[in-house]
Amino acid sequence: MTPAPITPEKFSVKGDSYIHHGNCLDLLATVPDKSIQLIVTSPPYNIGKEYEARIDLETYQAQQRAVITECVRTLSD
Repeated sequence: MTPAPITPEKFSVKGDSYIHHGNCLDLLATVPDKSIQLIVTSPPYNIGKEYEARIDLETYQAQQRAVITECVRTLSD
């Protein structure tokens, strides 16, 4: 298996795995439809942990909806 490169700018189907540190929507925008075999994520839970800023529920839900939509688009059958 190829080591997982950190890919902060764009996705390439040539790698076996990727670690992206940053906004997942930026990376997902570069991913072709149905090209990902597995997505593992740890979303912000919006509960006021010291490393996250708490936002209103509607904004949080809209952000999560956008991420889930992109994950579904990129996930292979």
